[in-house]
Amino acid sequence: MSISTVASIFKQFEAEYINLWLFDALGNNLSLALHKDNYQDVLKKMYVELDIDSAFLDPFAIYRAVNIIGSNVNGDFRTSIKQLDNYAPMTSFIHCTLSFYIFDGVAFDIKPERAFFSISDDQFTINSGKESTDGISNLGYRGQVDRYMMQMQPFDYLLDLRSEICKVCVESGLRILKHHHGAGENQCVVTLSSATFAKLADDIAKFKYITRNIARAYSKSVTFMTTPLSNQANSTISLDIGINSKNSSKFDPYLKNLAKNLNFISAMLKPTINCYKQKNSAIFSNLNNDTFSIYNISSCINPYIAINYLLLCLSLNINSNVTEAIDLLSALQNLQEFAAARGDDAFIPEYAKLKLEELNAVRSVVTPQEFKLYYNY
Repeated sequence: MSISTVASIFKQFEAEYINLWLFDALGNNLSLALHKDNYQDVLKKMYVELDIDSAFLDPFAIYRAVNIIGSNVNGDFRTSIKQLDNYAPMTSFIHCTLSFYIFDGVAFDIKPERAFFSISDDQFTINSGKESTDGISNLGYRGQVDRYMMQMQPFDYLLDLRSEICKVCVESGLRILKHHHGAGENQCVVTLSSATFAKLADDIAKFKYITRNIARAYSKSVTFMTTPLSNQANSTISLDIGINSKNSSKFDPYLKNLAKNLNFISAMLKPTINCYKQKNSAIFSNLNNDTFSIYNISSCINPYIAINYLLLCLSLNINSNVTEAIDLLSALQNLQEFAAARGDDAFIPEYAKLKLEELNAVRSVVTPQEFKLYYNY
């Protein structure tokens, strides 16, 4: 992107800063703030292409700023999605449903002699017998186990917070279809719509940013991790994809590829050790001739990696030999040969190494469950 184009963005939004967004392999949002008077020299040294269509005014910045998503000029997952979008059959709609949890507070620590996590929220069912404190009465409006899905106020005390999240999302260029209470305690569900897979990845990144910052303003904590609470509903992403009626017959080979690679893509869409505690694998469902769905994608996944490999599974026969459910590391190993043929084999070994380090970190920590099972042996 030329310096003059960046200058036009500053002028269009009357902004003092441009926050350049980049994403690492884990999906973490990296941000670099460029000031309107001193950005030229910085951009000249960066191999980044800015996507003007992704720009939106930051709703949380004290100093007027524009958030804009960047891609590596030498190619990255975001660029790959755009290329695959061009070859994929036209879709009539892409609906994405995200679930996540909101809590009053969370604490966790790991030391040689002490490891714990603690999640707190006044609306937890376990607080139904809580005595009144500081002059605040216990009104008893708490949900019942297995009856959380789509409950209404006053049991759903997060309704206004979700409504504000959706309002700000719409103001930032996202299209929100609906929201409601989820199946888990303090779980929220929001459905958004995107025109293309590339925009969907950007929309998920924007949605997470907006959700976390609004919750913080309410002194709440948001998590997209798969299983924060034991024996509660998982945090997942579900996709409902409509096929243009003119391309419905042409789409059959793509659906066959997806069905054939289901176990592979199921593993790729669960990128954390915590994901393996999910009750279900990714589920592909061909609902009818013009719609198909994929369920139980992990909410904490890097959206660019997830959609990139989802499109690859649609368009290509990645690995027809994977007939049984596999874990992420096995999926990465199966992908090495295919990635090398496409010229992006440099990422896969590094990603596999990163995930192996995560697995070893989890295995090295003694858990409270182990004390309960084995301490008195």
